[in-house]
Amino acid sequence: MAAYALGHSEGELQRLAMQNRMFGELTLDVFRRAGIGEGMKVADFGCGAGDTTFLLRAMVGPGGHVIGIDRSADAIAKARQRAAAVELDNVEFVEANADDWSPAEPLDAVAGRFVMMYQSDPAAWLRRVAGLVRHGGIVAFQEIVVGQLRVVGDAPLFARGADVMLETFRRSGADPNMGDRLAPVFRAAGLGDPGMIAAQRVECGPDSAGYALFAGTLASLMPVAEKLGVTTAAEIEVDTLAGRLREEVVRTGATMFLPLLVGAWATTAE
Repeated sequence: MAAYALGHSEGELQRLAMQNRMFGELTLDVFRRAGIGEGMKVADFGCGAGDTTFLLRAMVGPGGHVIGIDRSADAIAKARQRAAAVELDNVEFVEANADDWSPAEPLDAVAGRFVMMYQSDPAAWLRRVAGLVRHGGIVAFQEIVVGQLRVVGDAPLFARGADVMLETFRRSGADPNMGDRLAPVFRAAGLGDPGMIAAQRVECGPDSAGYALFAGTLASLMPVAEKLGVTTAAEIEVDTLAGRLREEVVRTGATMFLPLLVGAWATTAE
């Protein structure tokens, strides 16, 4: 399993919340297409601070139950605080590795966002978590394609930052283009040909939240990027990057294509 290159700092937890605001609707679309709905018991793998877990909780309603699972104690503590603050009694969070965790009874669905990219053997990992689902249950995951992060127009700050993201993920052992591989991974896990859909946020103009998300991602990656020799904080000047990127994109009329998100889903054998 690859290390989580983005870390678990307070800044990263805030970045995850911002990411969810940008990508949440695209994730919900995948889970809806997969068939997750009212009354289901679902496990959310790689839940982080709970953003995807709370999306799933809204889908299953008060009669359902969602279990968020993550190996980071800091992320789980934050997720529990958030759930307690809004008094949700049908959400729970477990600090565990997916390889070591099992529910008390079979689940209706397993789901996750940007989690398979960190698995050393994604097909074996998916086969394992799919085995926690009842016969005819749902397996649904959304993964990223960082290689589709691009800009149309003259925006060298964006282009350089995209290269840094891609190379840092690669050197850290993660698969930054996991979304491209979902179909063969589902097949290798014994789930057959999955249903699939892809979506991408496209941003321009002065008011986009994409500048802050882009800069925040680089800030979270920076300790690992420096350790692996990809770049330095002095070169990227990440503290002022969001504003400089906004100025560059607006001035040149460029268009930013954020990473492609690919969703895949299947049902387990009856």
